[in-house]
Amino acid sequence: MLRRGALRFGSVGGAIQLQLTTQLSTKALRSKWKRRPKSSSNLAFPPAFTENLRRWQKLLKMEIDANERVIREHLSNSSWRDLSRRGLAIGNLRLVSHKVEPLCGRVVELETSDSEHWNSMGIKFKRGVPLVLCSGERISHLGECVLLSASERRIRLKLDGRAPELSVDHPTSYVLIPSVTAGVLHSLTKFLSESSSWKGLPGERILQYAYRAVPMPVVHRDRKLQCIQKLNDDQQRAVAAALNRSRPIVTIQGPPGTGKTAVVIEIILQAIRTKQKVLVCAPSNLAIENIIGRIRGETEASRMSLDPSISMEEDLKQHNSYSDLLRLYEQLNESIRLTGDSSITRKISQEATRLRDSMRKSVVVEKQVILCTVSSGSLHTLRGLGFFPDVVIVDEAAQAMECATWVPLLQAPRCVLAGDHCQLPTVLHSSEAISQGLGTSLMETLDKEFGSVVKHFLSVQHRMNEKIMRWSADYFYESKLQAHRSVAGISLSDISAIDGSDLMNEPLLMIDTHSVSRQRGLSVSVERIHQQSYRNHGEAEIVCAYVQFLMRKGVRQCDVGVISPYFAQVELLRKTLGEEIVNTVDGFQGQQREVIVMSLVRNNYEGRIGFLSDARRLNVAVTRARRQFLLVGSSSMMRHAEHLRSLLECIRTVGKVLRPDQLTFLSVDAHAIGQDVSER
Repeated sequence: MLRRGALRFGSVGGAIQLQLTTQLSTKALRSKWKRRPKSSSNLAFPPAFTENLRRWQKLLKMEIDANERVIREHLSNSSWRDLSRRGLAIGNLRLVSHKVEPLCGRVVELETSDSEHWNSMGIKFKRGVPLVLCSGERISHLGECVLLSASERRIRLKLDGRAPELSVDHPTSYVLIPSVTAGVLHSLTKFLSESSSWKGLPGERILQYAYRAVPMPVVHRDRKLQCIQKLNDDQQRAVAAALNRSRPIVTIQGPPGTGKTAVVIEIILQAIRTKQKVLVCAPSNLAIENIIGRIRGETEASRMSLDPSISMEEDLKQHNSYSDLLRLYEQLNESIRLTGDSSITRKISQEATRLRDSMRKSVVVEKQVILCTVSSGSLHTLRGLGFFPDVVIVDEAAQAMECATWVPLLQAPRCVLAGDHCQLPTVLHSSEAISQGLGTSLMETLDKEFGSVVKHFLSVQHRMNEKIMRWSADYFYESKLQAHRSVAGISLSDISAIDGSDLMNEPLLMIDTHSVSRQRGLSVSVERIHQQSYRNHGEAEIVCAYVQFLMRKGVRQCDVGVISPYFAQVELLRKTLGEEIVNTVDGFQGQQREVIVMSLVRNNYEGRIGFLSDARRLNVAVTRARRQFLLVGSSSMMRHAEHLRSLLECIRTVGKVLRPDQLTFLSVDAHAIGQDVSER
């Protein structure tokens, strides 16, 4: 067990969260410094990587432009309220105050006059959420920021020191954009443009291996370990490989339900046992939160907030120099008020910054484990703060762009990438950038390039009924994925009043809306465009009726998930079912439910399937379910794409395809499935 807590910490450079856990004494730390990796600065970047650097910068610019274009297009067809519900932006904000605080630095407070708009936002107001501040007129990028607090109408933000000065007296309106859609891209562009400064970093050798500038070591045997958690054979082998210091690169592919996160946790705990320093990263805050929760269960970890100052807030407040820091910032704010940006103000600011940095370093230098997002601006400060990791672990690595993954990987001589490139990649808006490979992950590239030399596959899933697993296993995982005996036969009858012989107890079901055109008294289920998205009222009625049927049979609401690829359909379903159980496919990644009900939405003569053209999105949808996956959609539409055809054939082979007139839970009135739910 660890003697110290865990500390989350990041910077305003992107979607950021850090957590630190410590055990090393000062004596042990000195010995770590002596074993610091030798510089490889005499090595040149491989030509292929140099070319990628140029290409990535161009593609990132495309994606930045596409992000801003998406917001403008949505705004031209809808209101700021609609954009906020989608989690795209928060607009019409007014600056209330702008000051400098001891731990957070520049802090701004913004206010909205629309309380209804404020309460319905898709962006969750949680301390530490990374955002980008923009001017309202042209949505132009002003600076990165981190949310400190939010009240009924106001929001407090820590602003990047590089952002321009803001004036309360100026009548400018402001916009906030989630940093994952803007700030991260700007930070990456800056990072890539400074590649000359990467020379001599410990991870430069990893780069050489990845691009075959030097031969990848081939290891035939890993030392068997005494695991802390109960793990199966595949998981134990993956942990042993990850802890083998002769392996510079290890990838762990974990299909849905195979316990990939448990493997990551085991690697962290084992590394702590052997006194290694570990940097753990992920592309999203959600993934970091998941690991934080698991570490807390296994260690005496305490949770902090983020940003190098915010995340260390409690540690810094206990520091012997904290009272001196408070005094300096009181003097600084008074000097700003009286003299503005004078030489006296700058001198006090420099002194306060030096003291704060010294305090940070004294805290970080003792830490053993750090967790952060791959795009965290704080990654660039770790070495200066005295943190030299022995290994970098990237969870959900398949969701991170390769260019983003190199940010943490350059910090250590070894890396472990865990994820599944058969699930959703990073979300991008520029079709051209996507077609040119911006969304391709380093993990996917390494697996294709080196295969079993670096790759370890987790083959036993503990989540879903084997019928639900079957399509995913055959289509994505070469039929290598197996269902553990504890879940292979689970069904709804185990947790509800649905009889085991009931048709609706089938684990894999489809309700085919194509056939309704041939049913007397039934309308055709069709797609309709709504605010640059799609919805299907007929499918919505069937979905809502089935969820209500499940509730009557004793299935708990929290055990049901309703998903759709389209936000307009999600909003339509939420009118009846509420927000708690309805989300997009992307929003459900990393989660599971006893029952998943999916609305396909698309139904047109041309066979256009939009979002559904990415087979990985369908893989995520199906594998969220444990006891039942029910698909509502048109079989004729599914014939237009190979992966949809294969799923349809799988349902017909191991599950059941039903017509709406076979459903006893549909009332006579509900058979008019073309009618808008909201009008009934």
